[in-house]
Amino acid sequence: MENSRFIRSVATALGILALVVLFVWRNQGIILGMLDGFTSFNMQMGGDSGRYLDGADRLLRGDSLVGKQNNYVGYISIVALVKASGIPLQFVAIFHLILMVIAGACVFMLGKAVWNSGAGMFAALLFFENPDLAIWNEYLLTDSLYSYLVVMVSYILHRTGKSGGLWHGILWPMLLVTASVRPNGWILFPVAGVFLSMIWAKNITTKSAAITFVCISFLTVALLIPSFKNGIEYEHPVAMFSKGTVIWGYKGWDIAMPTLDKVSHGWEQGIMVAIKYPLDSAKLAITRIGAELIRVRPYYPRRMNIRLGVEVGTIYLLAFLGAIYVWRNKVSKLILLVVVAHLLILGLTFASYDGRFLLYFFPLIIVMAGAGMSHASQLLYARLTGIYRVGRS
Repeated sequence: MENSRFIRSVATALGILALVVLFVWRNQGIILGMLDGFTSFNMQMGGDSGRYLDGADRLLRGDSLVGKQNNYVGYISIVALVKASGIPLQFVAIFHLILMVIAGACVFMLGKAVWNSGAGMFAALLFFENPDLAIWNEYLLTDSLYSYLVVMVSYILHRTGKSGGLWHGILWPMLLVTASVRPNGWILFPVAGVFLSMIWAKNITTKSAAITFVCISFLTVALLIPSFKNGIEYEHPVAMFSKGTVIWGYKGWDIAMPTLDKVSHGWEQGIMVAIKYPLDSAKLAITRIGAELIRVRPYYPRRMNIRLGVEVGTIYLLAFLGAIYVWRNKVSKLILLVVVAHLLILGLTFASYDGRFLLYFFPLIIVMAGAGMSHASQLLYARLTGIYRVGRS
């Protein structure tokens, strides 16, 4: 018994050390920049960075936000706060790192809840090692922050379903914060309603009625929420359908679609198009989802595509193994809901040029991969030692 406790203590210490090393290694540019007063590090700018900088300036001048800026008021407020304080803009990256650490802790706790502490540790190691997650910490973009908030909300939702009480008071404000960072976050409201209905309803009839009510209510209210409604319409889904756009900014994977007599930006025509051309709509949506999930791109260097293919392929394989072992677990059902919800948004809009939309839910896939790794390691240990102790301990 004492030897077992000692081994676990050593393993835990080594695991924490590995997490710290991976975190520092993957974010060394920001950390070293912080140590030298940011003389060696500047925030990287992406295509949407100007929107957030201009929005922050507007808030500081007391002007109203315009266009798409209204869909990102949470992130714009963070940028405005940094600029108003007089500290370097690079502190936005520090904020990203703080949220990454919190999200990493949530990844560990979700892994522990879905299988055991080993699953949580494996998932956390994969999370901090992932270079595609870390790289966006350097950019003045919403992507890294939103990815971390999705993990945090998922953990809070898990605790709300399990314990209720105080977690209720944390869940709903966090959902609003997440939706204010990116309009994708509004989809987490019905996810929360469906998940809580699934675990709290006492019988299948009540459960089905509650889930139906949540979905209908969200679809109705969604038309009244400007940031969510406009968040979809700003991406011109009907025009993207008519063009057969799979990846935004790249035409090589576009597919032929029926010709539309009229193209508008409203939801109404989008719904009518889906009803009129169900097979074409489904084909386009599935192709977009597949393009995002495979992560590789024809315009990437061959070596990069090989790395990405091996990386995501391994994670998917481990996640599939984990799902086989823990599919009855409530946390696995929560993860499935969050992933599917984001895939639906992908199907409605387009796949990202650089694959970053995948990162919005990839940490949750990593949680399932952690369960797969933990179970596989237990089986390997049993095979090598003859001591079969596979389980949640």
